[in-house]
Amino acid sequence: MPSRKVHEMIDQLLFGKKFTHVHRLKDFPSKFLGSRHRILFHDIETDMLIGLRYGIDAMLSAYIHDLVDFATTEAKRKRTRKTKRKKRKKKRTR
Repeated sequence: MPSRKVHEMIDQLLFGKKFTHVHRLKDFPSKFLGSRHRILFHDIETDMLIGLRYGIDAMLSAYIHDLVDFATTEAKRKRTRKTKRKKRKKKRTR
């Protein structure tokens, strides 16, 4: 999972400013759900509500936050699957 600093750097590159409040809001459930926090606030409805409250740039930042989170999770899963396959193959050849 990317840190808030990574999300803020992306904001700075794309929008010229940071949306720290957006990232804190979206990741707030991690305090009590841990790595499963994305079941809350990481959806398009939340992004639209953020847009209504804070503006279009904040909504886009929230949406990109979701994309980056899901992309890094998927990349991590693929690496884990490849590692597990290699271990299984080594066990079979022995």
